[in-house]
Amino acid sequence: MQCTDYATGSGPSRQRGLTAISWIFIIALAVFLGMIGLKLVPIYLNHYTIQTVLRQLPEEPFIGDKGPAEIRKSLLTRFKINSIYDFDPNNIKIQKGLRNYTVEVTYTVREPVMGNVDMLVSFSDSVEITPTGP
Repeated sequence: MQCTDYATGSGPSRQRGLTAISWIFIIALAVFLGMIGLKLVPIYLNHYTIQTVLRQLPEEPFIGDKGPAEIRKSLLTRFKINSIYDFDPNNIKIQKGLRNYTVEVTYTVREPVMGNVDMLVSFSDSVEITPTGP
């Protein structure tokens, strides 16, 4: 004979598992997180491409002998070759140091999620370019 305590809710008649409302909540949360993930992946892939182009810039022949305008043009050309089309050139800052240039790329990406909810992702990378000659 089984002992059942109806006051505490323990025993064989107690419900086990999740209710339908709990399942709906869990599925809605998973869909929302999946949507955010699907929107973030392309943003980070573009950033990885921009980072790679920026890291390869000092390896370009004679880039250290060029001026800021030519460095900016070279960087924007590399962005276009690597399918980065919607990049604002004003996000590139080139500062001349004593013996080098510092190229800094700082930008933010705003991506709508749903309704009036947006994601804002900020990136900042820099690289130093030294002259190739003596």
